[in-house]
Amino acid sequence: MEKDYKINLVDGALMIKLGLELTSYNAQPLLDDMMKFYGQDIKKVVFDASQLAFLASAGVRVVLYAYSRLGCQPDLVFINCEDRIKEVLDHVGLSQYITFEVNEEIEKKYREDILISDGLDALKKETKLRKEIIDNYKAHNDVVCYSMKLGQED
Repeated sequence: MEKDYKINLVDGALMIKLGLELTSYNAQPLLDDMMKFYGQDIKKVVFDASQLAFLASAGVRVVLYAYSRLGCQPDLVFINCEDRIKEVLDHVGLSQYITFEVNEEIEKKYREDILISDGLDALKKETKLRKEIIDNYKAHNDVVCYSMKLGQED
């Protein structure tokens, strides 16, 4: 399974860059990787949520684990967290333990690296596919265009 997150320890802070989703599909591997840092005096856990679009209950378990098991209740920080993700964390009572921050530099880099480049590539592929479909249709079909006035018969 390909990991859609990155995790590393920097000066007592566990930095976790999340992918698009934190669900049962990737929560357990992330928990396993986080357990490797158990007992290393983690003072802060920073979740870069710039890309995070969906947080399932398994993802909530990851956040709870970070707070209750890593270090001595480390500071939890979510960077560039969408409002709907905040609502989920608030609904389950975790938002009171989390500091939400906006980092415009990270957000800008995400938009440049992911949204713009992937968006342009996807648009180019879509355009190429549509052109191929139209060219294929033109090559294999006779199309006759004519106009009629309302009430006029063939």
